[in-house]
Amino acid sequence: MFTKFTLWVLFAVCTLLYAWMFLGYPLTMWLVGKIRAREVMRRAITPMVTVIICTYNEALTIARRIANLSESEYPAELLEIIIVDSNSPDGTADMVESLAQEHSDLQIKLIREDDRRGKVSAINLGLAAASGALVILTDSPAI
Repeated sequence: MFTKFTLWVLFAVCTLLYAWMFLGYPLTMWLVGKIRAREVMRRAITPMVTVIICTYNEALTIARRIANLSESEYPAELLEIIIVDSNSPDGTADMVESLAQEHSDLQIKLIREDDRRGKVSAINLGLAAASGALVILTDSPAI
């Protein structure tokens, strides 16, 4: 059915393809990388970070959370804290306002919801106000 010549050509083609796959292609890519090498800029990356805290009746724990964030090693000028309060009756929003004055080195923004619409609504309000390249969602008692 197949002649010896046809089988030999088929064997040669398969061997060349096998050699190309394991030797030729990697060698070619290595050479292309050496010829078209680009300089890599290495520097510290410190993007603006926004921390969103959704609260409801968190007057007892919000002070610890803000203190925890102020103790972080991240540069304070690149840290934005957005607190979305869902109409807490325990005075959480008033506590946040006094803490914002106390921690003047931090960028603390308070967003008050008129009605309690749930956590998803609070997250969406926080995301709309966020200006950081990275956004962290956290809860008040998660210390």
